[in-house]
Amino acid sequence: MNYTHLEYTVQKLLENVIQCSLFPKTDICIYCQVICDDGSLLSTILNSVMLALADSEIPLTTKYASVSLLLSAKGEVLPDPCKEEEEGVDDDVCCLTCRIWEMRRLPIVKKEK
Repeated sequence: MNYTHLEYTVQKLLENVIQCSLFPKTDICIYCQVICDDGSLLSTILNSVMLALADSEIPLTTKYASVSLLLSAKGEVLPDPCKEEEEGVDDDVCCLTCRIWEMRRLPIVKKEK
């Protein structure tokens, strides 16, 4: 299977998410291996890459989450479509990427005795 369009989408997203200016002479390589494709592949890749980047503590401009939605032939919106649902529809799967607002840690205020 040809994953060129997925590679391009992930690359363009990560160019805007990773703070590359902090690493001017460094290549950041991200490898994803598709073991099983049961649908919603782009969302699965984007979410796994985000979790890996968050775990690696590479400075990011934002954090995101991704969900796949499919408009069925009946006009229904199907979240997280399986492979059969994706193949049964002429339209492409729409991948919606959302920004997650970071929660700031609040300082712990100790009560005076």
